[in-house]
Order: sequence, then structure tokens, then C-alpha cells
Amino acid sequence: MSVSRRLATVLQEDQEELEEAKGFPFHLPAEADEAVGKTYRALVNFKLAMDRMEEIPKWLRPLYSQAIKAMDAVGDARKHTYQLREMAKRTLPR
Repeated sequence: MSVSRRLATVLQEDQEELEEAKGFPFHLPAEADEAVGKTYRALVNFKLAMDRMEEIPKWLRPLYSQAIKAMDAVGDARKHTYQLREMAKRTLPR
């Protein structure tokens, strides 16, 4: 097969992949990453409100503990959503 014929075949395959990818929701991982980031910031602000207290009252301590656990879990999720967002960017057809 000649070089020009191989090039034409590759270009046609690229065009077919591009057509197939049209309409695919590549934007959703970015939206998910932003939502998880917003959730994490809300948890941080909740915890910081308690940190500003001179002493955390006994009745608030379970909430404080749970806020830290939630921040940890959401932080882990954020790592995954960010990775997915970056993978989607790299996968976008050029």
C-alpha cells in the first residue's frame, strides 16, 4: 500500500472517530469535578466555623468529627473526579 493511500485511510478513520464522538458528553466529568470541589469547600467552611470557637462544645464534637470524615471522603472523590476530567480532556477528538 502506498504512503498516500495509507495516509488517506488514517485520515478517514480519524474522521469516522470524530463523527462518532460528536454529541458525547465530554463536559460531564468537568461538571462533576466542580460539584465535588464545591462540596469540599462547603465542608471546609463548616469545619472552620467550629475551629473559630474558643472551645468546641460537647454537643458539637460529633459533628466536628463527622465533618472531618466527610472532608476526607470527598477529598478522595475529588482526586478521582479531577483525574477523570483530565482524561476526558485528553480523549477529546482534535
